[in-house]
Amino acid sequence: MKNIFKVFTLAFVLLITSVSSIASTVFNAEELEQRVKARWETIVKHEFGSTYQYETPTYKAVFAKNLYVNQFSYGVDWTLTSVESVKYDEATGVATVVVDVKTMPRNSKGLDAKVKTASIKIHEKWLHIKGRWWHSSSE
Repeated sequence: MKNIFKVFTLAFVLLITSVSSIASTVFNAEELEQRVKARWETIVKHEFGSTYQYETPTYKAVFAKNLYVNQFSYGVDWTLTSVESVKYDEATGVATVVVDVKTMPRNSKGLDAKVKTASIKIHEKWLHIKGRWWHSSSE
């Protein structure tokens, strides 16, 4: 567990250095929202190998695809309800996106309790690097 923390810390440091090299960007909320929805579509479909393509180049340089894919659960179904807000901090080049997601246990036939969905709000960080928006898993 300590090694994973060290790797995440390294990835965060690399991410910060890549942010400092980002040229100022004309913010396009619609472009970012489309990218957020496309990423969530891969999660909804349990296509986690495809989800990996949305991570920052720095993240992918540190973490192998199989490590990334293994952090997801195939026992949960997700539904993206909405992209609630998109806020861009020009000084840092980081966008904060709040998404509303519903979750439900998958293949829950044998459960004694009635299966319920849960609605959660997820705060995501996105970076604009070399003309493209990338999801940041550093948090």
